[in-house]
Amino acid sequence: MNGGDNSLDFGGPTDKWGPPPVVGEANGMAGRAVVVRPAHVDDGLSNTYLLGEKYVNPDHYADGLDLGDNENAYVGSDRDTLRHHLKPSRDRSMYDNSYAFGSAHPGVFQMALGDGSVQSISFTIDTEIHEALIRRNDGQVVGNL
Repeated sequence: MNGGDNSLDFGGPTDKWGPPPVVGEANGMAGRAVVVRPAHVDDGLSNTYLLGEKYVNPDHYADGLDLGDNENAYVGSDRDTLRHHLKPSRDRSMYDNSYAFGSAHPGVFQMALGDGSVQSISFTIDTEIHEALIRRNDGQVVGNL
């Protein structure tokens, strides 16, 4: 899911009595202790990433050693389940981009926007447009992709 532009990857205490993690102001669609309702998406649901394909190092497709793909879907706020504003890229050997969206497809990765539409997004997407689509409340309306 879209975790916004602040990467929160918490490996702290796992017991229920430990101190809660420090939470930055979340501006994505998901995050630790964050509930996002449609009314919280100031930029409009069609101008905000909801979820999409993630970068995974192909050297670790099957062995669970990619730090962005080594936990289950219930791990919570972690790079396994959240991706951030970093430049998206095609999966490639010997490279770590585990906080970013991406895919094995040549040239594009698939993203579902908050309105439910699915778009093929180019890896060469303008950085400012990509970041505007990440942040749900920055006042940037992107328009047609």
